[in-house]
Amino acid sequence: MLKKLRIEFNDDLFIRNKNHLEPTPKCEEILSQLPEIFDRLSVLYSDYSDWNISNLSGEVLLYLPAPLINIIAPPLLKKLCRLAPNLTVECANWTSDTVQALEEDKHSWGVSYLPVSSGKNLVEKQLYDDSFILIMGKKHPLTSSNLKEVFNYPICVTIIPGFSEGSRMEMLIKRYKMDKKVNVRLSDMSSMFKLLSTSEFIGTTSSLYKNALPNDIRCEALPPEMNPRLFKKPLVFFTNQRNSADPLSDWLYTEIKQIIDAL
Repeated sequence: MLKKLRIEFNDDLFIRNKNHLEPTPKCEEILSQLPEIFDRLSVLYSDYSDWNISNLSGEVLLYLPAPLINIIAPPLLKKLCRLAPNLTVECANWTSDTVQALEEDKHSWGVSYLPVSSGKNLVEKQLYDDSFILIMGKKHPLTSSNLKEVFNYPICVTIIPGFSEGSRMEMLIKRYKMDKKVNVRLSDMSSMFKLLSTSEFIGTTSSLYKNALPNDIRCEALPPEMNPRLFKKPLVFFTNQRNSADPLSDWLYTEIKQIIDAL
């Protein structure tokens, strides 16, 4: 199939780099256009002119990354349950089992960071290119985001069960062989805020928290030594292929994106 596509597009599409394949610029260009094309094709086969969210009933499952569930779930669930009062919504953290759950149950949707090892039965739409910030107690003695000064204090990072990479902070330490280690990994943001407000720990978390931090927590930019491009994570909306054209999929994607944009 790849050979046929290479002939069709007159391009290698993927080039081997050591033990993996990397997309060519032509392939990247094609990939960037496919989501919109697939969405437009799905509309041709769908007739949801009479769809009304208030008529929904039964149960749906929503999976969100643990560090973001506290800021995305409340406004989303509040609006969804107000507009669809006969619907029961189960909202849970994204875990290592979520991909399988999404593939097996078409009445489920999820949000997670890439990379995710997902099968061909899932459709993904990008929500946001997330970046990261340092957070600490309001009275923390840190005076600058210089890397050496930051590393004078114990480090706490957010983790996402089911996300196939380690934290960006740990990747940086390993890459540059720094004499430092991450002291704590947490997925629950309430626990992290409690730890930071009562100690000299410094944490890292999503920039979406910048305007949603508790009063006793402040934030700083990442140290300038940390390349911002390496510290970005695409945040993606996932749905089962079988309900990719379901109006509820579009509604959920739009609402979640609006919540993220507002943050």
